[in-house]
Amino acid sequence: MKQSLGRFIFEFVLLFLAITAGFFVENLRENWSEKRQERELIKTMVQDLEIDIQSLDSAITLRGNRIAMLDSLTLLINSSEANQWTHRLYIFGRKVTRILDFSFLSTDRTFEQLKNANGFRLIENQKVAVRISKYYEQVNQIKQLQGVENDFTKIYLPISYRIFDGLAFDRIVDKKGRVTSFSANENPQLLKGYENHLNDFNGNLNNIKSVNKYVKDSETKLITQAQKLIEFIKKEYQLD
Repeated sequence: MKQSLGRFIFEFVLLFLAITAGFFVENLRENWSEKRQERELIKTMVQDLEIDIQSLDSAITLRGNRIAMLDSLTLLINSSEANQWTHRLYIFGRKVTRILDFSFLSTDRTFEQLKNANGFRLIENQKVAVRISKYYEQVNQIKQLQGVENDFTKIYLPISYRIFDGLAFDRIVDKKGRVTSFSANENPQLLKGYENHLNDFNGNLNNIKSVNKYVKDSETKLITQAQKLIEFIKKEYQLD
């Protein structure tokens, strides 16, 4: 009887140890898998930020050029000799609406993956998680500003049609939708009575210029934020 009891206890202990070991190994496996997923997500996050930096750099340069163009448009169209500059005015006036040419679109594939799959639980380093979230908060603010810019552009369009000849606008857009130029000897005139609409034109153009400058400043701050975030992530995760 004692031998049977002893054997039962021995087998029970072995079974308990086997189950415990199984749980322990499974937990180790899950922990290792999550660590691997975390590191992969962090690597792709760095790649996304690097793409953003390139996109921001291009957008900032184009917005700087846009500032100069919008200022020239304001100066020339309000000149008493405006009809001598219509070759440029039509090109500038048409380019005002081309906001997609320089709009910043963030590469947020990893961030969306973290949000949608509750993946932020995989990021054990909370300092990194917080800084990633703050970065994309700023991205969202720029997206909202670009929406405001689009709204101003919608207001600009009907006003511009009271100043510029729509058919002339059509002639400077090529088959790929790019704004080109007129032939060397072509100098289309502004619409008769355009001066009566300059106040509305100037007011709306000022709104467009203001938001363009604000977005450019925001993008300049964001590119610095992205660079610092990459440095911080690489340091925290010891990435090359």
